Amino acid sequence: MRNRAFIIGVVLIGIVISGFFAYRYFFSPKNISNQITFSTDKTEYKQGKKIKRTIRNNSLLPIWYWQNASLERFEGGKWMNSESSRYLNFQEHSSPYEDLCHVILYEMLLEPIKLSAKSSISKEWNQLICPSNKFNNPDGTLAPPFEPEYIKEGLYRYSFGFYLGKNKTGLHTVYSNTFRID
Repeated sequence: MRNRAFIIGVVLIGIVISGFFAYRYFFSPKNISNQITFSTDKTEYKQGKKIKRTIRNNSLLPIWYWQNASLERFEGGKWMNSESSRYLNFQEHSSPYEDLCHVILYEMLLEPIKLSAKSSISKEWNQLICPSNKFNNPDGTLAPPFEPEYIKEGLYRYSFGFYLGKNKTGLHTVYSNTFRID
């Protein structure tokens, strides 16, 4: 009888300890970035070919994000984003209904977008861009619609910022694999 009680006690202690470590791994904000993945379907693309990107939440917690991923380009030995590279200041042109670039005014999201636990989202992009510097005429007036252009050749990656709650605190960032456009 004592041996049985001892064995049950050891098993219960083992369950509690393993539960503690599982909780720390699956629910700790420090480890959440390891469970969110961002990937493209390939690592090399010919210019004009579609790029399929997938964000996967492998954690047991939902995440929230306010905007889609940002594209970064490797220039001069470092990663540049739209704030540090004028070239990356553009809108993606992926509308199957429009042939031209138009000024698109966005309303600010009132609520973040939720990506549930153990789920993913995917999107394709045709590599067409509408450079922001072409939306205005030299005199500051809006330019008429114009033809989109293909993004430059080079080495790229995406960055994706997310939060563990709706209140925009505790930003976490993950990066996609790198990919080349030739």
